[in-house]
Amino acid sequence: MTSGRKAWRAIAMCAVGALGSIPVAAAARQDEKPAPQPPAALRAFEQARRAIVSGRIEWSVTPEEAPDRTLTFVSRYARNGDMIYENRGDAEGWTIFNQQTGEGFRKYPQLYMVNAEGVWHFEESTPGCGWWPTAWVEQQPPEAKLQFSHVRDVRTVGVAPFSGSMEYSRGLAALWPSAEDPVERWSEQQAGDRFIVRGEHRSGAVQTWYIAADRGWNAERITLEFRGRPVYEVQCALEKFGDVWFPAEARYYSRGAPSDCVTITKASFNSALDAGRFTPADLGLEPGSTINEVGATRGGLEHLTWTGAGIVTFGEWLEGVKAGKWAWGPIHRALQATGVFESPYDQPQELKQRRLRYRAEQARYLLTRNVGMWEKYVREFIERYELDQGQREKANLILLDCQRRGQEILQRRRSELSEIAAKLLDASEAGRTEEVGGLKLRLQQGLRPIEAIFEESLKPRLEKLPTREQRRKAEAAAATQPAAPADKTP
Repeated sequence: MTSGRKAWRAIAMCAVGALGSIPVAAAARQDEKPAPQPPAALRAFEQARRAIVSGRIEWSVTPEEAPDRTLTFVSRYARNGDMIYENRGDAEGWTIFNQQTGEGFRKYPQLYMVNAEGVWHFEESTPGCGWWPTAWVEQQPPEAKLQFSHVRDVRTVGVAPFSGSMEYSRGLAALWPSAEDPVERWSEQQAGDRFIVRGEHRSGAVQTWYIAADRGWNAERITLEFRGRPVYEVQCALEKFGDVWFPAEARYYSRGAPSDCVTITKASFNSALDAGRFTPADLGLEPGSTINEVGATRGGLEHLTWTGAGIVTFGEWLEGVKAGKWAWGPIHRALQATGVFESPYDQPQELKQRRLRYRAEQARYLLTRNVGMWEKYVREFIERYELDQGQREKANLILLDCQRRGQEILQRRRSELSEIAAKLLDASEAGRTEEVGGLKLRLQQGLRPIEAIFEESLKPRLEKLPTREQRRKAEAAAATQPAAPADKTP
């Protein structure tokens, strides 16, 4: 499976092919001059692209392996270098496809953010996101970073003859030869405002840039050739977006055959209104959303939560909500109201399965909540009397024995009780209040043998564990606390 596509394709990083000599226009100077370092025209090309710091670009790709499918994207850049890459999907909204069949199976827009804190992945409209901290990413071997190889930096479109050079982690380094196959001889020719720069690699490959000085020092064409045969090529149609020249279209070729076509539909660059930096809020992550930290270095065992302005542990979030400092976002409020997460990007079968899972969880809760709440009672009992290790072990053995007996009763009557629970859920969803009351009473009566285990076995057996001194200390501590409600059967 792949996000958007299979990362377009694997691209050779070293120069491995080239067309030999490129015929020079008649108007070009015939006195080619070897250059010991990259010619000025190529360095001007790099500087022009490096000057694009912030902005917003709407663009699309028609991939080589699916020429009838055009994928749309949005790239955003903050003034400090942060980047957001949005995969908005094809014409039908599919954003993730089966790698073997090519069929779409997920429509959630896939958003990625790269900032100083690391790499973030967010599926639009969901209640959480993934976060790969910078420190964790830097410690990983190169192959572990391939999960982000499909994330593109469209500012580098047309700087190299293959589309894979737009991988975000490469940046403008894609413009220059690799260390494995360096250029041993540079040359430059000029014909008016056009420059032809050639780099002859150690391997024998030749890369040629056709640079238009009057169009922002952009390349109109770049070729990579080897022994007279084409390997990669890009042809760019340049347009002015505001004050900046940039490719409106970049057509890529592989061994002479058409490959990916990148089209820029709308772009603005270096506006004073561009964001200074990006945070999860710019991805669309709402307050209360879970942040799944890869490596779990910050939150430890506790989940992290986005407040809308920062990251806290889930416990801190709940305390803040209780104090009125923060509030749940709309997605979470809807989830809390219905118990089922639903998104406009859900497919019917996907939503149906999720509802069925939730329905099963509700039914299971109705039948087992008493047994589950016994665990809470035992934990609080252990804390209240400050039981030692041996006493704790005995308390937990008592709990396990009572839970086993409760499960045996439930198993014997599961069919009958499950039917009552299902009818109760149906009546509740339909708003049949009177019927709900009757079914609750029937379910309560059916669960009474299990509830009896709590009163007749669990509680009295636990009460035998504390010593007189432990009871005295517990009573003294209770006397200093506000009055608590009497114990109730869970």
